[in-house]
Amino acid sequence: MFGVPLTFAAPLALAALVALPALWILLRVTPPRPQRIHFPPLALMADLLPKRETPARTPPWLLILRMLAAACLILAVAGPVWNPGGIGAASGRNPLLLILDNGVVAAHDWRDRLRAATDEIEAAARDGRPVALVASAE
Repeated sequence: MFGVPLTFAAPLALAALVALPALWILLRVTPPRPQRIHFPPLALMADLLPKRETPARTPPWLLILRMLAAACLILAVAGPVWNPGGIGAASGRNPLLLILDNGVVAAHDWRDRLRAATDEIEAAARDGRPVALVASAE
């Protein structure tokens, strides 16, 4: 798909996008206006209050905004994943920036972290990619 490394963790959730036209129709429907029964002694009082009128339809800009919000929610639920191959998936001559947590919290699995970092650095060296290693703690 045009070389974009984007996949979805739950692609079946995208099927909810099919329901957007039905949501469009439901959002356009407004409830019927309430019936007014005129009581003559209150006619003078009615002129004092400001008149509130409900529009016959939902404004188009609000409808479009609601549809965009629903579409964004559906896409978020689908779980988009950028570059699903992991940190080594970028091919070509792109430089590799490796940030290694060397704080106290990382001590319990330090060997695993070091092994994973070494594997990535060696893979980048085989591809001829420059590598920058940054430690996150001092």
